[in-house]
Amino acid sequence: MTHKHEQGELLSEFFVAKINSDQTEGRGHMIDYGVFTDRLSAFDKVKGEAVMGVGDGDIYIRTYHRCRYATCPEIVQTDTQIYEGSAWGKKNLCGEGKYSDFMPDGWRADYSPMKQDPQFIEYLRLKEIYEK
Repeated sequence: MTHKHEQGELLSEFFVAKINSDQTEGRGHMIDYGVFTDRLSAFDKVKGEAVMGVGDGDIYIRTYHRCRYATCPEIVQTDTQIYEGSAWGKKNLCGEGKYSDFMPDGWRADYSPMKQDPQFIEYLRLKEIYEK
């Protein structure tokens, strides 16, 4: 009997730097540019690596899990974006849909240095009060 593979025990987790395969026009697909154990090393690798050098590449967390079914030998891989480096993407962050949980610096909120900055937290508080 077959089943849908689901995440079980976490085996490993990496930060993957990705860039567009067509650095001239941006018509390619995203390819792995480097694999790292920490997000800041991945960020250093993608800095300035967007199409025509405008913006950065993206960063994903890649995880490998055992399938949660004990008799299944399958490894389940997931890629979750945590940094949006394109110049277009950064202008449209904090909006609806795909980028709703990203900060203006390009990082997803739970990875963003801005989220830890007391001045930025105060800015968000004041923005909520005065933009009603």
